[in-house]
Amino acid sequence: MDVEINGITVIFPFKPYDIQIDYMNAVIKALNNRQNALLESPTGTGKTLSLLCSTLAWLENQKFQELDLQRIGEIVPKNLVSSEDLIISDNNNKNSQKEKNKNGKKAWKQDNRLRIIYSSRTHSQLNQASTELKNCYYSFCPSVTIGSRDQLCINPDVMNLEHITAKNQTCRHKVKNNLCSYHHNYERKLSDLSFCGSKVYDIEDLIAFGNEHKACPYYMSKALTDYNTSMTFMPYNYILDPSIRKTLKLNLENTIIIFDEGHNIERVCEDSMSTELKSETLALFLRSFDIVLQSLKDLKDGKYEDLNDKELSELDIHDVAKVKMIICNLEEELDHLVRKQKKGAHDTQEIFNILHRVNLDHEHIELVTNICEKINTVVMSATTAFMSNQTIAALSSVCSFLEIVQPFTLVKEGESLSSKKKDFIKNYKLYTEIDQDNGYQKSWLNNTVPNGWTVYLWCMSPSVAIQSLKRAGIYNLIITSGTLSPLESFELEMGVPFHVKLQNTHVITNNQLSIQLIAKDPNGHELRGSYDRRNDLKYYSGLGFTILEMAKKIPKGMFIFFSSYTLINRCIEEWKSRSGVNLWTSISSVKKIFVEPKNKREFNPMIESFKYACDETPEGAIFMGVSRGKLSEGMDLGDNYCRAVMIISLPYPARFDPKVVLKEQYLN
Repeated sequence: MDVEINGITVIFPFKPYDIQIDYMNAVIKALNNRQNALLESPTGTGKTLSLLCSTLAWLENQKFQELDLQRIGEIVPKNLVSSEDLIISDNNNKNSQKEKNKNGKKAWKQDNRLRIIYSSRTHSQLNQASTELKNCYYSFCPSVTIGSRDQLCINPDVMNLEHITAKNQTCRHKVKNNLCSYHHNYERKLSDLSFCGSKVYDIEDLIAFGNEHKACPYYMSKALTDYNTSMTFMPYNYILDPSIRKTLKLNLENTIIIFDEGHNIERVCEDSMSTELKSETLALFLRSFDIVLQSLKDLKDGKYEDLNDKELSELDIHDVAKVKMIICNLEEELDHLVRKQKKGAHDTQEIFNILHRVNLDHEHIELVTNICEKINTVVMSATTAFMSNQTIAALSSVCSFLEIVQPFTLVKEGESLSSKKKDFIKNYKLYTEIDQDNGYQKSWLNNTVPNGWTVYLWCMSPSVAIQSLKRAGIYNLIITSGTLSPLESFELEMGVPFHVKLQNTHVITNNQLSIQLIAKDPNGHELRGSYDRRNDLKYYSGLGFTILEMAKKIPKGMFIFFSSYTLINRCIEEWKSRSGVNLWTSISSVKKIFVEPKNKREFNPMIESFKYACDETPEGAIFMGVSRGKLSEGMDLGDNYCRAVMIISLPYPARFDPKVVLKEQYLN
């Protein structure tokens, strides 16, 4: 159905409700005026579909307007695509690019084109949005979901590795040395550009394409992102975390950023801009430089035997030695800071004092980063294990710490260093802690110290991350969720103005939903799960009897969320071991019980088993999970799959957790 909204024709799958029209009107108003928007619309009001249809309708209208302004023959098309342009690897072949420019071949990538990045907290939420897009009129808009190697790699040699760092390094090594047949087939597949048409690719589509053609889904997703896609789906942290953004080479200029399910965005912003540095990480970092310095000496003496000698020769031994000395001094200064007190907060200004003393200014931070990138290239080119995965990860960790702690790198024309430093000191807390059971080798002493330490830099304001996006030149920002209220305080925390605000009412009436507080179990015992009653066995048995009675009365599917893994494990343990009535067996006899697995690969098959039990048995099933776990968000389980939800205790943060205490001080 065609709906005219703010001068834009939106093609909706059915006649929209008034609240959906209001929602799309707010979206288009924000886009027309290039303003940020805070949009609250409860679950079940068609928020995702309304958001997709309105943004893509507006984007298509913009494209048509641009075409109308062009006269035939006056403007050369911006997106001339060749298969060579789409081939992506982790190395930038600058010489090849220069050669292309000499030959006059136009880059297929349209610089700073207007596009949409749709983000949410989990990939399951993104898959739901992608499915909505496939089923609506705008499915012709090319779109792709971005994932990690852990999710997209289909090379068995990489997939079977346990740690993500090992997977990343092994993949890069294979691609660099042309040892991955999947990447090779991906390059060959590009010759006909068949996969670049008007198609919506989610994670499953990418993997299916990769398996069918024995071609790499991971690099294909990166190629599609750079291609003229209308919408790219990715998790929050891919946009907000500076190190991930850098790894993905994510250009946000002129991009419409959508944060769906944005009620979590404040915490994600703070976490993405926070950092930590461990003493053992510094020790591993310096050990890697010892390896490189020895290799450079062997190369000079003609004793080096690996095939990556060309990459190694690009490292200047004096620069490597200089970086090692700077980081040695940094380790010594941080150690002195930590030893002042066993654990506690420090004046954030102290981190800048330390940087000044060890001469880690803007230029030298750039030197550290560049040298580490070259070392990574050496590692990828090595035919033997040049250094351990933990050591390689240490290089990345130190660079990430320096990039966060040194905001001078973000200074643009018109900004002053002093104001940036003041903002940093205002919005960050410096905290140190000595580990109890962790010895490490100090690089500046010839002995092992019994306890290591950690230096934390905690970001206290989500505005730091949002300002970073603003500096990146985004078109506008749309944050939407079922629960954003109160909007005024939310806007204040974000640190940027939101001129478009909307709070939709719910479509569910009072007689369709019942919310109850259960204060006592069937035997009359109080159900109070406070910390001081954590060893009260009557509490655990009372929960079991309450769930048993609820399960008898509630048809089909039922979800139970516990505040922590500790609580759910303790409850199951007590119900199985209780003398007399075995509560676990009793509950299982009424409904089959599923418990959320910690292994994410087991999760989807378990969901399908739960659905099958609800569909095929009259009694249905119970699914137990943890609040803020994988089960608690991004799952679309309606009707008979979810006739009731029980929440046992709320996952409040620990009252005396140092980060919570410092956040409270910051807010006051």
